Amino acid sequence: MLDAWGADEQFFNILVASGKATVQGVVEELRRHGNDNVFGLVDRDSGTSNATRWSGQHGPPDILRPDCHEIENVLLDWQALEGCDLNRQRHNRTAAEIERVARTEAAKQPWWLACRKCLADRQAKLGDGFPRVPRLDAVADFQPAFDYIAGSDWYQNLPTTMAEITDEPRLEQELRDAHQAYSDDLTSGAWSSSYSGKEIYRVLLSRIHDVARTVSPEPDVDLAKSVARWQRENGSVPFAIDQIRTALKQHVGI
Repeated sequence: MLDAWGADEQFFNILVASGKATVQGVVEELRRHGNDNVFGLVDRDSGTSNATRWSGQHGPPDILRPDCHEIENVLLDWQALEGCDLNRQRHNRTAAEIERVARTEAAKQPWWLACRKCLADRQAKLGDGFPRVPRLDAVADFQPAFDYIAGSDWYQNLPTTMAEITDEPRLEQELRDAHQAYSDDLTSGAWSSSYSGKEIYRVLLSRIHDVARTVSPEPDVDLAKSVARWQRENGSVPFAIDQIRTALKQHVGI
């Protein structure tokens, strides 16, 4: 990301955390100690983007979720993959060849993505409204502890929620609907944004940067930086990456 931002790199300090829960926790902890200009970036996956709020009058949300499925989707740029220095130094794959390999991999994903979406929807439904940890002074005995859990809306609605989650006809329809939507994306070309970019990028990596980890411990990062440099130098930084930079700079008055 910083390679794509060029000179603006000096304004940002990016830390890498593993998993959405970790990112959320790090941001919350740093903000709790007065670091108001700390933001997290997580993959949208099967969830909802909040990109329309990044430039809102109240500033970006604490956690940014882009429109694309995963951040690796911004690297599915066929011209950039063809023109980046790593590709030219090694195999010199053409944009058409790279896109053809990527689409072949994408064609394997529709049912898998539909399954992931239905799982994510059910996980979100099951956790919606889950009670927060009570205050220490609110739970001093068995009864208030019991009442806090059993009296919560989440607990009271759990039977209805479970019935919806385990409704097999509903699950069948949602799976088929999701599969159709992903299949439509494969036809329209939207798959490069809506499919798992991480899985596709991993295959493209093996076709372009086939260097052993003993030589390069982070070949995936090497290729990402090479693509980002090409995008910056050729005026084709992905909108999502440029949007993050613009929103954060605007927020702090740069």
